[in-house]
Amino acid sequence: MNESSGSLSTLPVLPGVSGPNGALAAGGRLHASGYVTALIRATHMIHNVEQLETAETIVESLNSSLTALIATDSFESMTLIKMSCVLIWLVHSSNEDFKVDRAALSDGEAQAARLSEELSAAAVLALLLPAYTLQAPPERALPALKVWLQWCVQHVEFVRGAAWRARAALWPALAHTLNALAPLAGHVTPHAASALWPALTLAPLAGHITPHAAALSLLLHTLVCDARAALWPALAHTLNALAPLAGHVTPHAAYETVPLPEDEELHGFLPLEEELKPLRFANHAAWDAYGGRVPDVPESAPDDDPPAEVPASCLSSEPELERRLRALRLVRLGRRLADMFPEHLQCNEEDGVRFTATSVGGEQLSAALAELSLARAAGGEGADEGEGEGEDDSDDEPERAPPPIVISEADFREKGE
Repeated sequence: MNESSGSLSTLPVLPGVSGPNGALAAGGRLHASGYVTALIRATHMIHNVEQLETAETIVESLNSSLTALIATDSFESMTLIKMSCVLIWLVHSSNEDFKVDRAALSDGEAQAARLSEELSAAAVLALLLPAYTLQAPPERALPALKVWLQWCVQHVEFVRGAAWRARAALWPALAHTLNALAPLAGHVTPHAASALWPALTLAPLAGHITPHAAALSLLLHTLVCDARAALWPALAHTLNALAPLAGHVTPHAAYETVPLPEDEELHGFLPLEEELKPLRFANHAAWDAYGGRVPDVPESAPDDDPPAEVPASCLSSEPELERRLRALRLVRLGRRLADMFPEHLQCNEEDGVRFTATSVGGEQLSAALAELSLARAAGGEGADEGEGEGEDDSDDEPERAPPPIVISEADFREKGE
């Protein structure tokens, strides 16, 4: 490897991602494939606390490239989630799970911790900035953004750290993105009909004729009879009778425990464990972990644990509902951050949800947006190198992706082993 040039040597890559050839786009930015390769290389150096000067050069290149790649949809959503998890793991590893004071680290370890946090803070900002130049925040970036915010509310040491503080554009960019998502989040409505029907149909069977059931009977009787002129008054009467019952259905409550696809993927990822606890996941026996046997159930575990209010499968056939539910949870995470850091972010709910950052980002935000606009104008170059957005209209068989090189566990052993 040439230390002085900081060139990218051949390293294991992710499945379907080519090597470093053609890694640089116009303006010295990395293409998607080059970004992933460089990220793996920087992660290796930082985790092993070696060649940190070269790692710093690579980190600068990574940080200057990611925003444009996200804005041009150069990464699939799951790739962004995976990269986020790698960086979260790297921060935990280099900071000893935040259990050791930075002053207790050696110079090399402190530099590695700083680089991991700079990569992470830049990744969060890169997920936020495209919302300024697009009509809506990029859909592919939102699952990864939710992962980061879930982690941030549980590890405020990172938000208070130097890497986050050095990026004045983070808070205003977060406020802008959350404000763009707030209208979408406000349209998550539970299947109220499914919650109301039992009260209407089962009550008469139990011998308790409620006003709601009686009103429904009146409406049905009216519809069956020929007195059609009474249809609208009967409907109005029925709806008025149902209104008090409907008022007890908490908005969004039906989906409180439904995991989103990214939650399903990261179930068991320890840095997000606390955030995922309230969700109800499908029961899958971990055969390998339990030596091929069914795991023992603690005696204290209830046998009649209530099912999720709405099955998780409901999102698979309703992409719009998934989008709205994700927006709702992002807005809620924003509220929590506003409660934790009122000196930086405020949430006003007097007339709808509105986030305000106490700083406007200054020259840093202006420079970042100007650079992003130039990157988008230079446009198609970087986007064409992405992970398969758009389809080839030619009749030729598409070029096969190179076979993946498996990265063994030994490549990421904990320090000191």
